[in-house]
Amino acid sequence: MKQKQFAEELQEEFERKLGRFLTADEKALVQWIAERQANDGETQSEMLGAES
Repeated sequence: MKQKQFAEELQEEFERKLGRFLTADEKALVQWIAERQANDGETQSEMLGAES
């Protein structure tokens, strides 16, 4: 859920800065960025947990 919200916020930010709606390809890129951010966050949490 957090990932979807992050993707929506990122998309809105891009649209504001560009002054137009994003294309389907651009939306897919935003979704990919959100997935990467979520995966990186999980990896970092796992690494921190392993160090404890």
